[in-house]
Amino acid sequence: MRKIARGLLLGAVASAFAASAYAAEIETVTVTAQKREQDIQSVPIAVSAFSGETLKAAEVRDIQDLQLVSPSLLISTGSGETTGSLARIRGIGTTGNNIGLEGAVGIFIDGVYRNRTATAINDLVDIERVEVLRGPQGTLFGKNTTAGAISIITRKPTFDTEIEGSASYGNLNGYRVTGLISGAVEDDVLAMSLAGYFNKRDGFVRDVDTGRKYNDRDRWGLKGQALWTPAKNVSFRLIGDYSEKNENCCVAPYMMYGRHPTLPLSTTQIVDDLAALIGRTNPVPYTGPLFPANVATLLAIPPNANIQSAHYQKYLTSVNSPRVSNTRDWGVSGQLDWIIDDTTSFTSITAYRKFDSHDAADVDYGPADILASAPTRIGTTFFSQEGQLKGNLDKWLDWLLGAYYSHETIDQVNSVTFGTQATEYFARLLAPAASGQISKCIRGQNNLFPGCNTAGVAKYGVFYLPGQGYTNHFSQTGSSWALFTHNTAHLGDQLALTIGIRYNHESKHGTFDTLFQSNTLGSCPNTDGSTNTNLPLSLRLLCPRVSYDRKFDESAWTGTVNLAYTPTDNVMAYISYSHGYKAGGFNLDRDAGTAGGVRCTPASHPPPCPVGLNTEVVNPIRFSAETASSEEIGVRTTWFDSSVIANLTGFYTQFSNYQLNTFGGLGFTISNIGSVHSEGFEFESYAAPFDGMLLSAAATFAESQYGQAVITPGYLAGALGPSGHSCGLTPAAFGGAVPPVGPRCLQGRTITQAPKWTLTGSANYETPLDTMDLTAFIGVNANYRSRYNTGSDLDVQKIQGGFILVNGRVGVRTDDNHWEFEVWGRNILDKHYKIVGFDSVAQGGTWNVFVGEPATYGVTLTAHM
Repeated sequence: MRKIARGLLLGAVASAFAASAYAAEIETVTVTAQKREQDIQSVPIAVSAFSGETLKAAEVRDIQDLQLVSPSLLISTGSGETTGSLARIRGIGTTGNNIGLEGAVGIFIDGVYRNRTATAINDLVDIERVEVLRGPQGTLFGKNTTAGAISIITRKPTFDTEIEGSASYGNLNGYRVTGLISGAVEDDVLAMSLAGYFNKRDGFVRDVDTGRKYNDRDRWGLKGQALWTPAKNVSFRLIGDYSEKNENCCVAPYMMYGRHPTLPLSTTQIVDDLAALIGRTNPVPYTGPLFPANVATLLAIPPNANIQSAHYQKYLTSVNSPRVSNTRDWGVSGQLDWIIDDTTSFTSITAYRKFDSHDAADVDYGPADILASAPTRIGTTFFSQEGQLKGNLDKWLDWLLGAYYSHETIDQVNSVTFGTQATEYFARLLAPAASGQISKCIRGQNNLFPGCNTAGVAKYGVFYLPGQGYTNHFSQTGSSWALFTHNTAHLGDQLALTIGIRYNHESKHGTFDTLFQSNTLGSCPNTDGSTNTNLPLSLRLLCPRVSYDRKFDESAWTGTVNLAYTPTDNVMAYISYSHGYKAGGFNLDRDAGTAGGVRCTPASHPPPCPVGLNTEVVNPIRFSAETASSEEIGVRTTWFDSSVIANLTGFYTQFSNYQLNTFGGLGFTISNIGSVHSEGFEFESYAAPFDGMLLSAAATFAESQYGQAVITPGYLAGALGPSGHSCGLTPAAFGGAVPPVGPRCLQGRTITQAPKWTLTGSANYETPLDTMDLTAFIGVNANYRSRYNTGSDLDVQKIQGGFILVNGRVGVRTDDNHWEFEVWGRNILDKHYKIVGFDSVAQGGTWNVFVGEPATYGVTLTAHM
């Protein structure tokens, strides 16, 4: 906590000297973070709020862009916006790629929980404000969350007629159109609105062989609302929305290209040779030194001497199966607000949502035709009902009682088929000494090779025939209910005590079955779990898995206690404790096995154990609930007649049974890895030095680290040392560097996607041009992230160095606000950065990366009527 204390002191000094004489006043921001309308400066929790106008000025167009204005927030889509989306707050979140995982950061739109992050990743239109709540949300918000919540509030229909539209055009042949119409159907009784958007642009990653562009945009959506006020004390808001995406997203260029030290034949060489046979071009053929064949020699060479950069910044790829991502998302919700009397009110929110996606990809991410994914189909339905009764008692007690219920279904069908070169790839891998002759034998080019006859073809050609593969079917149903209360006692004019308690109950039922077609069935493990030794265990990840049908129930108590002190109208300080919970679930991935841990041969090596061709990973089917306990201390201050705001928060959060999803090159592992903690401080400030100018600066320092001894989960890439894992070796054996391969000792290391420092700043200025009845404006927004690792196993190759993203705009609007024209730029410094780095599929010693967007720029014309 010493670092937190130092940060609080520095922030206090900075805020004290932030200004000397200010003339303008910053508008009051009203939030509903505690389910009541409150001035944000009086709310004793860590929350930031951004109006629709603020988001527009920062060129925030979709939910993912929110990280540009909120330094504690990181949102990425990685492998795609279906299951690859993740949101993190203070460095903590839940990695995607598995629909069985709920998010540690919950996303709520108009009070309705989105049951997976992917269902909320879309364009932002018709926004009133966005609130980002940091830390466990264990009382008030629908589903519990352990790291935080994003609450998006859209504008209600208006009884005055409003018409608004905008059209943008930019590079990459991008164009975006938004529109809104709102008005009264019956004065003071019924109002309706309709908002929509269309967003399309070309991709920026190019296939070197076909010229096809990937990572494009092609999406649209509509939202209709009706506001009915039959009486002064009753209102009902009905919302319906529909959106579609039909995109070629997302491919992953090579990041690093190398040779695996423990395999007798380099898989990169096999892939390069096979690609040439089908006329495919590797964008970055390997030209570096060969890996040594033994560990002793490996330890003697400098780190990374066997790896070459793949220059992912050139945005080049070579894939032989098109990458497509199509989603359909729709839902309806109704909110009833009833003011019972002067002290009591009741709110009910009912919602139903449905999400469907179809994805297809070249799952080996390389130019050889080894593996391909037939469309993966995911369908989810989600129903929720929430009721809140709240009021105040003689103005000394604000009380709230609530109940919540939700039910979800998940249905997933995914397939992987073997390509035309799968047989040759595995034959050469398993018999490296005769790989050239085997290849000719399989293609019928060399009948003189010993055994290359009918029997020989059978020997070397039985592995995987083109078109064969597996189709897996997963399903899960889950029900959740909770009872909660949240109460604030005003102990005089300056002191307030808040206590919130919630009881949560979860029930889930998961099933899995598979259809498998392959000539290798006789070589795969027996379905009863016993060992069949014909096929190396490492390749049995491509064998059928045992079906399962499991159920579980669990419950948890969560809540918060908070003490706030307001010595003056301009200062509020608080200290709080909160406890959050995220439900356990089932691993809805084919790599889930019948038991937890790693099955090793020989059995004398306990997990983690030596790996390579003699080890199979068997992941747990079920994973346990994740919990978080957080302590906070904060101060909210207003200075110089409301022209400066400076807020500071210190935090320490401990996570137990942290749910980690890791990709190891052939499969995913979900595991509860024990303890993770996040500690640091957050500083936010706003200043209006004179009319027309608004400045903001914010910083988050967060150390988010593994606690107790943790070994890299998932499929292990190679054995190092007599203990079978790199924790048994000293860093000195690697020249002080982290071992380049093998399982990792993660204790005390910073977790993935968690920069220690994140800084944001903005400057917006506008001034009237009196002679032209126009107002000119200019604005710039910057976001800096320090160095962090993009891979959950913390390979050094996956580190992203510190970088800055800058957005800007300049333009004019008419004084009556009817017309506005601007020139804008996003990532105007054209910074190249990694989103997620991962081990290349079937290519040991090589890594791919999902990349961030390059610079984009264009013009926008907006009309308000």
